[in-house]
Amino acid sequence: MSLRFIFCIVLWSSSTLFAQEFRKTAIQFNPYRIGSSGCAASFPEPPADIHVQTGEDSSVLYLTRVQSNNFYFSLAIQKLSVAMGNGRTEHQIFLQQYLDGLKREWNIVEGEGRKINQLGEDGIQYSGISEFWRDEKGLLFAIQAWANPYFYVVMSIHGKSELPGENIRNAFFYSFMFPEMVNKLQEVKKKTKKK
Repeated sequence: MSLRFIFCIVLWSSSTLFAQEFRKTAIQFNPYRIGSSGCAASFPEPPADIHVQTGEDSSVLYLTRVQSNNFYFSLAIQKLSVAMGNGRTEHQIFLQQYLDGLKREWNIVEGEGRKINQLGEDGIQYSGISEFWRDEKGLLFAIQAWANPYFYVVMSIHGKSELPGENIRNAFFYSFMFPEMVNKLQEVKKKTKKK
């Protein structure tokens, strides 16, 4: 074999691997409203189905999931009928308990990297918790939960053997908007159009 032929094979293999890796990370996100919840989040594809369930306590649960590039982007929004505390510490405690309950329900065998984080701007901050999970079948999950007095939100990305990079995870997780954030964005857009 000539050195030139080997070089061409190596170059072709490298470019193919680079193109595959680029396709994995080049996911375009667009914002979508989530049913009548008043909330919005960005997904790589439009959510085809939004399932709505009403609980005995009149709380409403909105569920949706999108598949893109071998990953599932899932969102669960619980709209409460009565405000649940007003402090960030209370929300964080509730989110921790909620996530611990989901771990049992989803047969999670390993969790790591639990972090307290926040979402918001202009002095309004919402409590959040993020974590990485692995279930008994080996599926990997990146989890982000958010809370305010009327909503508890769990966002997840999962894949069979890997998770997308941090930029993609953040593009999904930090795209979530509570109704007041959506309303504020609409006001800004209206003001911009008038100019």
